[in-house]
Amino acid sequence: MEKIISVADLMRLKIIRKFREKELFYLREQFFSLQKSLQNGEKEFTLEKYGPIIILEEKDNLYHLSSAHLSESLFETIPEEIKEIVIEGKSLYKIMVICNNEFMPIFFVPKEVIEKYPEFPDYLKQWS
Repeated sequence: MEKIISVADLMRLKIIRKFREKELFYLREQFFSLQKSLQNGEKEFTLEKYGPIIILEEKDNLYHLSSAHLSESLFETIPEEIKEIVIEGKSLYKIMVICNNEFMPIFFVPKEVIEKYPEFPDYLKQWS
């Protein structure tokens, strides 16, 4: 699991080259879009109080995401939005979960992670 809370997190991901350039560009665009709409005069903007951008990986267990601000499994949440994103032929799902009126983590889940969970197609049908 990778969490993006600040510009420094984006820079770290670029340095470790964990994601392809176009994937990083998309994540950067997401961060700066949130910054533009949420920034309230903070000197250094972070997503800490608004909800991080979280990229889930194969090693993550979607049934236990307490370290990702969910008290239940991903499949027990009611998403605000689910959207399939395709970047250079690689599919991932953007899942926005509102925890309260002010905190909304945004999950990016690659298709290869989702394929391990047979209930995902039903979750997708129910909330898309």
